[in-house]
Amino acid sequence: MPLAAPPATPRDLDKGEQVLLGATRIWFARRNRGAEAAETAAFQAVERFFGFHGLSACAESHHGLMRAAVIAGRRPLRVNGVARSGLTEDEAAIVHAVGCGQAGRPAQAAAILAGWLPPAAIRLTMPALLALAESLAAQGIETPVRPWRVDTAPRLCPCCAARRARLAHGRTLH
Repeated sequence: MPLAAPPATPRDLDKGEQVLLGATRIWFARRNRGAEAAETAAFQAVERFFGFHGLSACAESHHGLMRAAVIAGRRPLRVNGVARSGLTEDEAAIVHAVGCGQAGRPAQAAAILAGWLPPAAIRLTMPALLALAESLAAQGIETPVRPWRVDTAPRLCPCCAARRARLAHGRTLH
């Protein structure tokens, strides 16, 4: 798969990337409503969305990937609302990781996941990511590998980063 130019907005994404981004935004919008059954509602909404695009088989693996990102993540992912026109770095990372999975680059996909998941969670999440990449490809949907400028270094949420900085300047007990 040749390298494609990095997009600036969701409109610049190809169809496969737009479907993946749409499903991700819908999942987070439903999941973040705070209801007891929010995760089930998120899965059902994404299953309907994928079904609308003839990709029902992708819903379960997408749900596994998103669930791992939320439960095991070092920090909350920044995902825009469904109607927003911008593209966050985390949204780009998810699309890029799936593209790497489709291109047979699992090590690169794992490095992208390391931006928010610890190593043990990456090992548990990779099967869902690769299953999503495979099920999209089986339905004729490809997410190209692009030269995204995705930061793969693990980041902490702002409150944890501030705490770590305070501790680093404090006393060290031996």
